[in-house]
Amino acid sequence: MCEEIGDGALKHIGEGLKELISLQNINFNFYDCKKITNNGLRHLGKGLEKKTLLKNFEIDLSECEKITDVGLQNLSENFQNLISLQNISLKFSNCEKISDKGVLSLSERLNDFKSFQKIMLVFSNCSKISDVGLSHLCEIFKGLLSFEELSLDFSCCEKITDLGIRSLIEDLPGANSLQNLNLSFQRCPMITDNGLKYFTGSSNKFHSLKQLSLRFDRCPEISDMGMQYLSEALKELKALEKLDLNFFECKGLTDVGMNYLSEGFKTLKSLQIINCNFRCCKQITTLAKERVEDILKRLVLLQQVNVKFA
Repeated sequence: MCEEIGDGALKHIGEGLKELISLQNINFNFYDCKKITNNGLRHLGKGLEKKTLLKNFEIDLSECEKITDVGLQNLSENFQNLISLQNISLKFSNCEKISDKGVLSLSERLNDFKSFQKIMLVFSNCSKISDVGLSHLCEIFKGLLSFEELSLDFSCCEKITDLGIRSLIEDLPGANSLQNLNLSFQRCPMITDNGLKYFTGSSNKFHSLKQLSLRFDRCPEISDMGMQYLSEALKELKALEKLDLNFFECKGLTDVGMNYLSEGFKTLKSLQIINCNFRCCKQITTLAKERVEDILKRLVLLQQVNVKFA
């Protein structure tokens, strides 16, 4: 928390950045700096004007509640000049004034990049963002040549539906380079089983995937059919080493869904670590839990298991 940091500080930082021509790494943490406004991000954005050698850019503006679409536009104003940029992390959690319009401005400045290796975008609890905004962001992924890691968090963005998931999966590059995929859509009540269906039939995009994390906890429309779709997708992930699944309080899940998922687990011959959370899924019984545990015991490379049903 940095309650006294505001636009004045960002102006000084932006001016200082202009002098650091050969800078390769930037990491700013302005979490909960509630005095920061769009104007501060304008000053900071100007400091990025000639950073042609910058490879890594990270900024956390979570809980900066005064930031709007204009702020996102101000910050990204000179992103197109960051021609060496490989890794980017932008966190705007609980910036509730950001909408699809702001996401569009960000996408327009990043969608010509071909050299991204890692992307992290956090817009959790930005309730004005919908499928339209997610679709805009997906434009960034098209044409990436050596894309290794993607982390997206749209938790509590209640306007996002299955169509947003479809846009995401369809626009991921099929270059077999993606190794780490982290998706969080917890508390998105309009996501259903059909959202998980889009993971099936996309195996050409996930051949090299080593780590997969999916968070759909408290998505009430996800049921056993979703687990069937997910199971089919898992069968294609031959290189997967770590799996994290969170379906906490998805009340439509039963033993039937766990049986489907168990069939998917059987095929994960390279799996070393698994973490699953099915707590508060009250229709899942001890019998299903025992079946899952029995399947996992047969995976010879598995070293760490943390599966919760209680």
